[in-house]
Amino acid sequence: MSKTPSPSQLRFLVGIMLGASLALIGLAVWMIARDEGSPVLVAVAGSMLAAFAAIIAAQGKKKS
Repeated sequence: MSKTPSPSQLRFLVGIMLGASLALIGLAVWMIARDEGSPVLVAVAGSMLAAFAAIIAAQGKKKS
């Protein structure tokens, strides 16, 4: 049986995901400043993570 997460659990998950996405985007900016690696892929990963967090947040509001 699947238990649906509570709104506070969803907020916590979204907060963790947004923090990680900001860290990835910040890492991409650092990589651009240092001219190292592939910052575009890191920035895209951070943006995708932020978009996924927004989807989860929107679905959480729909259910409650």
